[in-house]
Amino acid sequence: MGSIELEDVTKVYRRGPTAVSHLDLEIADGEFFVLVGPSGCGKTTVLRMVAGLEDVTEGTIRLDGQDVTEASPRDRDIAMVFQNYALYPHLDVYENIAFGLRNRRTKKTEIDRRVKQAAEILDLTSILKKRPGTLSGGQRQRVAMGRAIVRQPKAFLMDEPLSNLDAKLRIGMRAELARIQRAVGTTTLYVTHDQLEAMTLGDRVAVLREGVVQQVGTPTEVYQRPASLFVAGFIGTPPMNLAEATFAREDGVAMLRFGPHAISLADGAAGRAAGLAGYEDRPVIVGIRPEDLRDAALHPDAPAGARLTATVSRLESMGPDAYLHFDVGSPVLTIGYPDDADDPDDGQTRSLGRGNRFVARLDERSVVRPGGRLELVVNLERLHVFDPATGEALARP
Repeated sequence: MGSIELEDVTKVYRRGPTAVSHLDLEIADGEFFVLVGPSGCGKTTVLRMVAGLEDVTEGTIRLDGQDVTEASPRDRDIAMVFQNYALYPHLDVYENIAFGLRNRRTKKTEIDRRVKQAAEILDLTSILKKRPGTLSGGQRQRVAMGRAIVRQPKAFLMDEPLSNLDAKLRIGMRAELARIQRAVGTTTLYVTHDQLEAMTLGDRVAVLREGVVQQVGTPTEVYQRPASLFVAGFIGTPPMNLAEATFAREDGVAMLRFGPHAISLADGAAGRAAGLAGYEDRPVIVGIRPEDLRDAALHPDAPAGARLTATVSRLESMGPDAYLHFDVGSPVLTIGYPDDADDPDDGQTRSLGRGNRFVARLDERSVVRPGGRLELVVNLERLHVFDPATGEALARP
């Protein structure tokens, strides 16, 4: 097994943009580490540099403590799994898994042992004599993983391996991937643009934007304590509600005002008020996760300063939950990406799609109807505030 270290790694394409800028990452031995970000953020470039398929402009890459920056791909002892299965249609499952070992002239007995061991881990034993054309997408992906597993490399590099699967199969394969990685125990660097994959698979997650790491942490840390507006808007489904607000003190009480609403930070968010020192009477961005807006009828003891009134614009029933869309009466922000914003991207662009709407995630006990009025309660303990100029979190939960 082996750790992966990237120290001040930069990739600049000739006559092109800087794809990755001064990247520092340490991936522990046996860790499942996920790089996540929008298309074009540089995550696949990072993977290819670790594999040796892209030259490094600056910086150092170490595998298991050994400098491999200039080493050829075959000398790095790394196995890759791509979104394209790349299976040989004329070979059965056994021979597809064994192909790389045969090329290395591994002994037949050792090939047989490794293939059968991998097949057991991947639940492929019963289909070893079948050809790829007769297999489902999930089975084909497991065969591709088997080919990587039998090599017994120091690390796996996975480039969006589930992107070709349908939604239902992708959910099942996420669980399978996690199980397989735990069973094998090999260090894994996984690349995806799907934040649900990142949150469910990774021991730790790194969020990338334009080749720069925005935050590294466990999925829970990144979700509950986003370090910036970009991370807050990118991680989460539905995304965090973000609105322009003003921080002020009224009669000695710290308040956040946005549109017709006023939230008191006296109850449950005193620490947030302390983190906003120096921002009095200045604009800020307030952030509230949909699940942190609750039906006041189900929380009668909630403080008055944490309540706001909503007129229901749209209701989406999701079975045990309902997504309530309502006009917040204040400009709402979403996070802009470089390839879909006309102006130079500063980390945020005004939303044109959602207008002034917030989303609340309510449970099935709430009695709600489109066009009706509803009082909501903000979970002050999980309120987020950001600097509108820098995008940095000012007062994290």
